[in-house]
Amino acid sequence: MLLCLLLIRLAVTPLLDWPRPDRHDDLHDFLAVETFHARKPGPPPAVLLLGSSRTMYAFEPDLMAESLGLDAGAVRLLAIPGSTPWDVRVLLQRNPHLARGAKVAVLDLQPYMFNSNYEYALPDRYSSLAGPGEAVWLEGMDRVRALSKWVWPVDALRRPLRTWLQDAQLLASGESALEETLGLPLWNAAHPLHTETDEELAEALGQEKFQALGWADVTFDEFSFSQRQSHHVHALIAELRREGVHVIVHHPPMHEGFYRRVEESAEARDALAGYFALLETLREDGADVIIWRTPEEIGFSSDSLPDYGHFPKRMALHYGDLMSEYICNEGWIDCP
Repeated sequence: MLLCLLLIRLAVTPLLDWPRPDRHDDLHDFLAVETFHARKPGPPPAVLLLGSSRTMYAFEPDLMAESLGLDAGAVRLLAIPGSTPWDVRVLLQRNPHLARGAKVAVLDLQPYMFNSNYEYALPDRYSSLAGPGEAVWLEGMDRVRALSKWVWPVDALRRPLRTWLQDAQLLASGESALEETLGLPLWNAAHPLHTETDEELAEALGQEKFQALGWADVTFDEFSFSQRQSHHVHALIAELRREGVHVIVHHPPMHEGFYRRVEESAEARDALAGYFALLETLREDGADVIIWRTPEEIGFSSDSLPDYGHFPKRMALHYGDLMSEYICNEGWIDCP
């Protein structure tokens, strides 16, 4: 009986990474970024743009490549929506060619990533991608879920029958269940829901949860500092530095309303101070740390933002220029 279970377990292993047609599945985002961006054909990129959806909205990679004097595609956007340092580290571990060929990695960090109680701090994709040793960072049923896949991956493979049928149909047709445009901001013309104006962008990103006050509440709700994410961000920087990659950790500007909300709570103020203190420790790991608190620091107003911190295109172009100028001034790339 145990032998049968073992054989079945080995047989279903390839299905753990099988693309999923359900866009709401948390693993879908990771696999789409990996399939269409991390594993994009061609030479390894020189500049890695890593982090969350804020990275997705903060840069126009081909224009940034042009300003750095690099070929198109040499600046690679690898942003994973709702990600944490752990997600980024797993992406690079699964695709080691990225770090081997890179000269610079640009990593965005946000306070939510270090709240162990944040709804995405332990995403469903953890059950599919985490190694068994990482379960020691978890507690209670989260630990059981992370370990269970090594015996029987109930959680990682628990999907409605309709999604399995859709997967099979797509596989038979040669199509992918993933969306190639997932890693593009809504202001990118290639995005199927492309928005033309700031008003349309603000409407598309207009969920109350993502507005400045709402995001501050989500970020600091029952804040418990994540030692797991702290460990992974230090380890991520160390691994990149060992490959000879220069690392820029940046905190992009956020709406002033976010900080105003934080000031209303002593617990939130302490948590935010702890987050910025963590960023400073990353300098000791060999990272360059850049902190812009509000849009005013880069020549924009908070009203320019459609929500708490995703950029419209004009801000992204300026932000990319600022980052390119920093990279050139450091001499990490032979700029024109």
